[in-house]
Amino acid sequence: MREKLLINGGNNLSGEVEIGGAKNSAVALIVAAILARDIVILTNVKPIEDVFCLISILEKLNVNCYYDKKSTLIIDSRRIKNTRLDSDEVYQLRASYYFMGALMSLFDHAEVGAPGGCNLGERPIDLHLLGFSKLGFDYHLDENIFIFDKKSESETTINLPKISVGATINILLASIGREKRVVINNIAIEPEIKDVIEFLKKMGANIKCRGRRLTITPQGKLKGVTHKVIPDRIEAGTFMILGSILSPYLKINNINIKHLRNIIDVLSKIGVSIEEGDTYLIIRKQSKYTSQNIKVKPYPGFPTDLQQPLTVLLSMCEGESSIEETIYPARLSHVDSLNKMGADIRIEDNLIKINGVKNFKAADVDGEDLRGGISLVLAALLGEGESKIGGVKYIKRGYSDLVKKIEGIGGNIKIIGETNK
Repeated sequence: MREKLLINGGNNLSGEVEIGGAKNSAVALIVAAILARDIVILTNVKPIEDVFCLISILEKLNVNCYYDKKSTLIIDSRRIKNTRLDSDEVYQLRASYYFMGALMSLFDHAEVGAPGGCNLGERPIDLHLLGFSKLGFDYHLDENIFIFDKKSESETTINLPKISVGATINILLASIGREKRVVINNIAIEPEIKDVIEFLKKMGANIKCRGRRLTITPQGKLKGVTHKVIPDRIEAGTFMILGSILSPYLKINNINIKHLRNIIDVLSKIGVSIEEGDTYLIIRKQSKYTSQNIKVKPYPGFPTDLQQPLTVLLSMCEGESSIEETIYPARLSHVDSLNKMGADIRIEDNLIKINGVKNFKAADVDGEDLRGGISLVLAALLGEGESKIGGVKYIKRGYSDLVKKIEGIGGNIKIIGETNK
């Protein structure tokens, strides 16, 4: 029997939650660590499925990677060997494509399977390939394997036609260790990218970031370092939304307020009560919320990773709200399930139209991706009665100790049908 979350909803939740390290930062940092060919220690790395997939892939490269403590990851790449990466983990994980850039940097050659990840519609890696080509790499496909070889090297400027987090990081990794200067324009500037840049600089890379422009110049040998992963702003935002719909008092600890400003602004306009501290927020739900029209944009705009959870909160607003999804227009897997749970949502082109409802109801539904799955969890916690939420494997990709955290604030939730994995 596949795992499901059994949730008895309809109760207020109250208390405190601790936010873990950023998933979207950690998956890039773990791969970037091999550039040192040394021992790297990453702290505040939450034990999620994506991290365990990366550990398995690193084993194929003869890299020793393990948790020393619950959130401290040791990565020893002193004996790294280049090899073809085509295991199941590669095809399951979107972030596996970072091995393309890292292995090209280390060996001038890489063989990596096409990346996997959540089904959010078309997610090509054409921007990555554009950057690799500008760096002097040729590539071809051997069935589903990308094979890269370095053919030339010269100073180059890469102008990305579209802002992309993955392409920014991947091209940056491939640029490390070159003998010529590289400039990348129109980069993404998410906090997770800044975290990767600071990590690489700490290891000895010469990188300058000004606005949406990166300049990478030649450097000496990189060295192993200890680095703390930034707090997960998406996990924090998820609990901010949970508090907005269910909690008379929810304190969210271990956050970076600056990284959450775009989320705070949207929730404040809706009418959520938010008290700010240096490293915490206190959320108090209100009896009346105002509908809003939200447009998803690259950072510092409202994040696409919170579009699906926000849909639940907007369902609690009076009148009609809308969300324009500009990054992943096909990120709609949650809509039918939320409607089954009592929502009133319809799709018009790339607009998600949400009419306010009085409450959600219990249902047996399946999450089909990470953030869509967590939106169903929020709806189930709202709706009175017993819900069963499938797709737990997707939720585990980004949220660690989710059941424990929700139980800790009074939620009635457990996993049923656990496997022996």
